[in-house]
Amino acid sequence: MFLVLIGLVFLVISVEGITRGPILARIFYFVILLGSAWFTYRGARLGLTIDKQGITERSLGRTRRFGWSELGEPTVVQQTGNAANPLYVVTIPHRAAGEVRLPATARFNRNDTERIRDRVAELQVLAEHPAS
Repeated sequence: MFLVLIGLVFLVISVEGITRGPILARIFYFVILLGSAWFTYRGARLGLTIDKQGITERSLGRTRRFGWSELGEPTVVQQTGNAANPLYVVTIPHRAAGEVRLPATARFNRNDTERIRDRVAELQVLAEHPAS
């Protein structure tokens, strides 16, 4: 949500800048407007989505989609976080890619990450064996 607010602030600033000033300033503010619009749109869609078809992870730069048939059992791995603190993230074996790390699941508390992993595993089982 914070990223969306930052994007909206820059949108407002750039709209005001486009309406006045020399042509180079207006071009500059137009570029800022486009960047802010992109930042706001992508910022609102960040995160992890899990549905019947698989997992979708969205970051500011890209969207990754993985179907359940390509994925194995999720696990939790430790990696180095900020200031060398341990950071835990859910990873899932993938047929073609080897291992898929899901940065949207990263937490400093291992128990929190394990709860996320357990929920992903539950949803994976439900997607593969829907209730009749």
